[in-house]
Formats: sequence, C-alpha cells, structure tokens
Amino acid sequence: MRVILEFDLPDEAEEYRTATRAGAMACVIEDVRQYVRSRLKYESPGKEASKDLESIRDLIHEGLAND
Repeated sequence: MRVILEFDLPDEAEEYRTATRAGAMACVIEDVRQYVRSRLKYESPGKEASKDLESIRDLIHEGLAND
C-alpha cells in the first residue's frame, strides 16, 4: 500500500508539522508510558505519586484508544 499526503502550504503548515513529527511523538509517548509503568511496578512510589502516575497512565491509554 502506498499513501501520499499532500498539504497546501503555508495554509496547512501546522498539519504538515504534525504529520512529519508523528513518529517522534509516538516514541515520546511510548517512553513516557514505559517510565510510568516502571515507576509503578518497581519503585513503589507514595500514595499521592502513585495516584498521579496512574492518572497519567490512564490518560495515555484513553488517548490511544480513541484512535
């Protein structure tokens, strides 16, 4: 399968930047997801930190589920 994305620049400059940076953004999201998982699983953070980390994890999962 081949896909060609076309943008009318400069009108669609923001959409172009989003499309061209999508791979890097996906890597960052995965890094954050793994960091949160590791903190929760191996570091036994306090109750408040655990709640915050779980909220971040849930936010990431919800965002990815809406694709």
